Amino acid sequence: MVLCRLGLRLVVNIVILASFSPVASAQSELNPLQKAKLDKAMAKLSELSQMRENLAASIDPKQEITQQTFAQTCMPVGKALKAWSKSQGYQVKQISEKYRNSAHKPAAQDIDALKAFAKQQDKRTITKIANDGSITLYQRINTVTSCLHCHGEKDKRPQFIKDTYPHDKAFGFEPGQLRGAFVVSIPTR
Repeated sequence: MVLCRLGLRLVVNIVILASFSPVASAQSELNPLQKAKLDKAMAKLSELSQMRENLAASIDPKQEITQQTFAQTCMPVGKALKAWSKSQGYQVKQISEKYRNSAHKPAAQDIDALKAFAKQQDKRTITKIANDGSITLYQRINTVTSCLHCHGEKDKRPQFIKDTYPHDKAFGFEPGQLRGAFVVSIPTR
């Protein structure tokens, strides 16, 4: 079952959205270096998504969610994402319209991608290719059931979340609902 899900996760849907400007007209316009970078980034994001789901699934539904639980479950994905982006020279971030950390607030150019994900639940990735050859890759992040400990009902969030994030918007989610996206900016070099 896990191998099947992982295999499906590696099969991703690339869509070049004409509403983004400026963009190349089709993925076929990618040169071999761009395609290789994009393929590697997509594989890495799939790996990180699987890591996120596996860590979330490890939460015992009966245990109290604490700062330590958060550090063991949510933080490793963010740290792995940052380490990978630094090693590649890419800019990487997580975004959500309902963010907890203001660093995850989407930029104006990211809103269309989030709207496209919200409209099409089966859309896994969106790729924007600028005229200079730089690539922006978006990969959706869905809410899994164990995420609801902290991202479910507002009043049921752990106290440390309420204390740490007084302006929290990241609650009220349901399983399978769009939580946000990973964004990878791949330069032309």
